[in-house]
Amino acid sequence: ISVDREIVATQNDISFWRKISEYYMCSLGEALKAATPFLMELTTKRVTKSANLQQEAIPPAPIPTLTEPQQVCLSETLSHFSKNRTVLLNGTTCSGKGEIYLHLSQKYLSAGKSVLVLVPDIPSCRAMERHFSKHFTSPVLTYHSGQSTAKRRNTVNALLNSKDGSLIIGLRSALFLPLHNLGLIVVDNEHDPLYKQSEPTPRYNGRDTALLLAQQTKANILLGSATPSFESLHN
Repeated sequence: ISVDREIVATQNDISFWRKISEYYMCSLGEALKAATPFLMELTTKRVTKSANLQQEAIPPAPIPTLTEPQQVCLSETLSHFSKNRTVLLNGTTCSGKGEIYLHLSQKYLSAGKSVLVLVPDIPSCRAMERHFSKHFTSPVLTYHSGQSTAKRRNTVNALLNSKDGSLIIGLRSALFLPLHNLGLIVVDNEHDPLYKQSEPTPRYNGRDTALLLAQQTKANILLGSATPSFESLHN
């Protein structure tokens, strides 16, 4: 799919939307509705200047050194990733899951891969953005329905124009962004019922759709939670 002669949706994206249609038993047109917001935002006049996504240049703080248990978790996670396995990180609140997210993100971004961090609600998105922004010099892109159209458009354009890996934090709708060269997906609080969309169709679960996206893109995926869902524990 192209807008103004620019490719904004690849065949891989269309295949992903088709998988959603099949998995959630809705029409392809209904599945495309979920992707419509970012496609529609691109039909407006493009911003000629690059978005200033950081308000001021603040030297990033070093990524915290992991404790021994955290390092064990990180090593085991990477070992599972090397075998293309989904990983469930079960850690109580304030146990340090966020530091593991930082180290994993740094590894994939350094390799030129994009990282998508999913959170269940807007306050969590803002908190995660602050958490990552303190430690990375590159812009931390965010995407959710609480933002203005201009803000969301800037994020989409930044992804389309990026030649390196991008870091994106968002709600379930971020799954439908042009996430090219995706290397890692993190689903924080994977148990949260807010990942489920009841209306309109497609009535999808953001966590499960993230698993479909990881399968489609060959990206690694980490599910994090202090109280994992029964489904994830069983899997």
